[in-house]
Amino acid sequence: MSHPPKKRSGGGRWKPYTRDPRLDAQASEPPRPQSSKKPSTRGVPVERALIPTQPQQQHITTLLQPYVNPQRSETPAKITDVEYLASYNWLSHGKRTIIVPGCPPRWTPPVEAVRLSKDYGMRYHDKNASQYPSFPLEPSVRAIFALYPTFDSQSIDLFACSNTIRNLGSFVNQAEKNFRFYAEKIGSTLFLMHVENGGPMDIIKDVVGYGHNFAEAYTTWDEGCKGSETHQRLIAYNLGGLRCVVRYEADGYLPEKLDEGHPLKHVAEFGSKEEATDSIKAEPGTSIKEEAMNSIKEEPMDYIKEEPMEPALEVQLQVTRFSIPQSAVFDLKTRQVTTPNPIRESQVHSRAWATQSPNFILAHYTRDHSDKRHVKGRFSNDSTVVHDVSSDIKEWEADNEVAIRGLIQVIKKLDEITESREEKRVEVRREGLGDLQIWTAAIQSHADAEEGVLPPSVISAWKGEPEAREAVLREMA
Repeated sequence: MSHPPKKRSGGGRWKPYTRDPRLDAQASEPPRPQSSKKPSTRGVPVERALIPTQPQQQHITTLLQPYVNPQRSETPAKITDVEYLASYNWLSHGKRTIIVPGCPPRWTPPVEAVRLSKDYGMRYHDKNASQYPSFPLEPSVRAIFALYPTFDSQSIDLFACSNTIRNLGSFVNQAEKNFRFYAEKIGSTLFLMHVENGGPMDIIKDVVGYGHNFAEAYTTWDEGCKGSETHQRLIAYNLGGLRCVVRYEADGYLPEKLDEGHPLKHVAEFGSKEEATDSIKAEPGTSIKEEAMNSIKEEPMDYIKEEPMEPALEVQLQVTRFSIPQSAVFDLKTRQVTTPNPIRESQVHSRAWATQSPNFILAHYTRDHSDKRHVKGRFSNDSTVVHDVSSDIKEWEADNEVAIRGLIQVIKKLDEITESREEKRVEVRREGLGDLQIWTAAIQSHADAEEGVLPPSVISAWKGEPEAREAVLREMA
């Protein structure tokens, strides 16, 4: 007796596959593949099925796999012209407050070995969305304008976070990954806004490991940035002819990587951190454009406030007086010595490539059973290694030239599709090993029911409209 074919659901139970009736109305869309990842109890991330599209959404087209044209281009498939552009810190108190340019925490490892408890508490998947759910990309744009009032925004082809770029890379490499994001064309720039499955306040369930507690024990926020929750960086680079601005979270910085003249190079030599902070002189940081450097005011702005649309969305910007160069920042991971989920070099190098972060710290721990009630992780300096991955990034880039070329092609195709839409925005979705599905967007922000990845005033300013740019700058004067 024959039985109908079965497919595996995201929940891990076997059941007959049933076609979504909405798909019958969309002949151009193939059935969606189901994720085959099994839930794990040993710390391995679990892929969650995407939430369904909304009834009013319509399917536009599909980008099929493999989406790589082997034909070579004259433009190198690599990242060039890397520049630190801007940065900001989210503060941890109740108000929506960022410090510009902010500073990542300093690497301050303890002399002796430490025993740490496991991470606990509520943590969000997307810190920008959870802090500012209406427009998670707006703080990034305002940070750029705060530092560079005449920034040539229309010279930028792509504005995205590093996770979205890596998600598109998983599609090109035919690696299993569930993701969705919004794409919107604003002037000449394609904005890609990552969307968590459970919305902006989506929390990480079953927090495991020691990563957050390790960072608390081995790093220190400098004066002026105390009370920070995260440091977000914006870098600019050329990706195969595309001028990109990429946002990502940096875990910290290495003081020994700072130039001798940097004000934070020898902060520990002062009698107190307050004295060190008082000695810091205004440094505007690195500019993406030479003319942008000339537009920065000689005196730093001490307080910048945006009138909120509603109290819950208040944003305050405080501009500090120094920035950390890209050469000093690091990414951080912890793993058990005999872990069932080891760090894969390809994952480390792909992230380092997208963020152009040259330093990676890997901290191994052993389980400490001296406390019978709570198993702790024992960390020591001997098992914590700082890696310079600069050469590894270049090697990974050369080995993945075909995939990078495919990534560039996908970005250009998404730009073409988004530009062709009257509303200039779409939703991009992928499940499991499936193709890239393009739908009409159903963006609904929490602020005055505005639709889009940025509020109208900031959209106009990004397009380079003089009056709109001046209005945004006046809000930050």
